Amino acid sequence: MNKRLFSLTAADVMSRELVLVPQEMSLQGAARLLSRARVSGAPVVDQNGRCLGVLSTTDFLHWVENGNTRQIPNEAICHAWQIYVHDAAPSDPVTRFMTAEPVVATANTKIGTIVQMMIDARIHRVIVVDRNDRPIGIVSSTDILAAVARESKAAGMHQEVDTGYPFPVHG
Repeated sequence: MNKRLFSLTAADVMSRELVLVPQEMSLQGAARLLSRARVSGAPVVDQNGRCLGVLSTTDFLHWVENGNTRQIPNEAICHAWQIYVHDAAPSDPVTRFMTAEPVVATANTKIGTIVQMMIDARIHRVIVVDRNDRPIGIVSSTDILAAVARESKAAGMHQEVDTGYPFPVHG
């Protein structure tokens, strides 16, 4: 790829191998899916493949932080002597935990715009969708860093760093 950094588009840098989480999948099933795929987040899609939201490790952290309960309970049974609120469980569907209204872009969105979208929303991935809102790729902060590194190397600005270790160090 010989394009300059800021002329790159989502299509130039996005990951095309997608993990999609069906909206009916349980939270536990989604955790297993993401873990096995070794990804930290994925689009949640409806039965037509349209993107409804994103489920990420941050959503799992919020679930744990909130004492494994929904922020807005969907049912309550009240009696004069007790109030029972159904707590969220790992078997509940992911739609109760996902981040709704995901930040999306089209394949021709410029990399600078995507970076600004990530900064503004304080997120690490933007879902790339087609005209029917079906995910076709993901641009992650790592994809952006890889593009910057390629540009730096191509411009001769890349410099090897001596870590002091006799082997490559990867973080």
